[in-house]
Amino acid sequence: MTGATLTEVFNEIDKMRADGSGGSELQGAKQYMRGLFPIQTATQNGLSNVLNSVYIFGLPKDYPEAFRANIAAITAEQVKNAAGVLLGSQDSVIAIVGDYAKVKDQLAGFTNITFLDTQGNPTQKPK
Repeated sequence: MTGATLTEVFNEIDKMRADGSGGSELQGAKQYMRGLFPIQTATQNGLSNVLNSVYIFGLPKDYPEAFRANIAAITAEQVKNAAGVLLGSQDSVIAIVGDYAKVKDQLAGFTNITFLDTQGNPTQKPK
């Protein structure tokens, strides 16, 4: 299952880079983001987190007021361009934790695998 899942994830990344996202999928994501924002800012803690993000990332002062309109204005082409810049299956780092003997056959198609011990230090490939 691990290998099949990774393959599907990489296929979706490559599809997003090639085609972007549009139609009902994009509309659903935008609706979700626009609906979630008021909930996130409904408490003092939530609003302070948003205002902190404005400060830390140098966002425009009207970011909280403009957020919903900005999300609504996102186009499929913008999603495609962003995916092309931000997503890259060829540069991905995936962490798999568990019994290598159970997944090694599923990972046969993947190259450049690095094995680390529990401290994060490089180690030999398990047998």
